[in-house]
Amino acid sequence: MAATLTPNIGLKKPDRADYVSVVNDINDNMDTLDGKIGAVPSGKTVQGQIDTKAEKVSNATSGDFAALDSNGNLTDSGKKTSDFVLASNIATTTETQAIINEYT
Repeated sequence: MAATLTPNIGLKKPDRADYVSVVNDINDNMDTLDGKIGAVPSGKTVQGQIDTKAEKVSNATSGDFAALDSNGNLTDSGKKTSDFVLASNIATTTETQAIINEYT
């Protein structure tokens, strides 16, 4: 069976039984990839899905976690590690039941 081409940018896909020439087939694929990537405007993917790089968060508080807003932009979450309970500080069911029993 003969080699086929990829549907998006036409890379050569040799069949398992085909002879593959490094000089011709692989180098041609590399040239195709390089040409497609070189033609992409800065800050965009080949598919054009990313318009810009992520911007730094303005007015961020040191030590806060980053978050994403509804538009996918980085924001300051307003949360620090101290805002979360450590697993070791959570009472077990047995401990909680003992406290409940003590006061009922």
